[in-house]
Amino acid sequence: MNKRLNSRLTGTIFTALALLFATVAGFSQTATPPAGADEIIRLAAAQRLAYVAEFKNLLSRETKTFQMIGKDGRVKKEKAVVSTFLVYQLPGNAGRISEFRSVQSVDGKPVDGSETRTNEFFQTVARAGSNEQQLEAIQKESTRYDDSFIINGLTLYQSIELDDALRPAFKFTMRGRENIEGHEVYVIDYEQTTPTPYIYTNSKKAPPDGKLSYTFDSGYGSRDVDPRLSGTLYIDAATHQVRRAVRRATISPDRNATRVPVSETDFQYTDSEFGILPPKKIELTQFRPKSGTSQKEAVVTFDYDKFRRPETDVKMVEETN
Repeated sequence: MNKRLNSRLTGTIFTALALLFATVAGFSQTATPPAGADEIIRLAAAQRLAYVAEFKNLLSRETKTFQMIGKDGRVKKEKAVVSTFLVYQLPGNAGRISEFRSVQSVDGKPVDGSETRTNEFFQTVARAGSNEQQLEAIQKESTRYDDSFIINGLTLYQSIELDDALRPAFKFTMRGRENIEGHEVYVIDYEQTTPTPYIYTNSKKAPPDGKLSYTFDSGYGSRDVDPRLSGTLYIDAATHQVRRAVRRATISPDRNATRVPVSETDFQYTDSEFGILPPKKIELTQFRPKSGTSQKEAVVTFDYDKFRRPETDVKMVEETN
């Protein structure tokens, strides 16, 4: 455990590594309003599968900015890490994929030999004994300049609340309609109403079935703090793609009605020529829970340039003799 993580949530772990592989469902291009929130969510769930399927073929320049917030609410430390963001397919027949970041610069200073390092890294990691070992190595390499933060899966796995494994734990409520940059959207609030093994804190291990899951460091060690997610989805009325999403993670340290915020993440998506809405900005605000309340501790912002296809397939291949 990183020493900063031991000091009561000085770098929350967010992991959504898991391993969603499904046939892309068809989707509606009609602007006819569905019957209600449940039907909109069903169509949006099909669109998120299309998002993951297409997104793994794209890359972009990512600027990740870390801001540490002092007790007075001011930024006391800042760091900017610029990377080439890729989605890699691991070797073998399991079809498992992971985010990978080839770091190009830190605080404006180029990282020497980054391309050579990346090539050599994947030649090495492809020989690792298992997919779990490969995933761990990829995550470590991608976050080596991120200090105590380990943030993975936010970009690749859009709107995890819509996943088949997680969706039964949520209640979805139509709030109304709004307009985002000229696009009409349905505004749907969601709230986790029951515990699920696919949303957990550092006190538990990932579910053994390998389905998509979400985990974070609660700051309370092994204590059962009843982690819950809630938020709002802004779903395009014509295509049922998610144009914006706000997700809040909360805990209940004393297992009572009082819930304490741990993080809030704002996902903003944009148009593209690929038939999906890739991210343009993700902003994660982290809080430090303490004595039934919380204080803003850090803001991590992911900014993306225009996404494009790589010149060759982005995947690791097993070496043959």
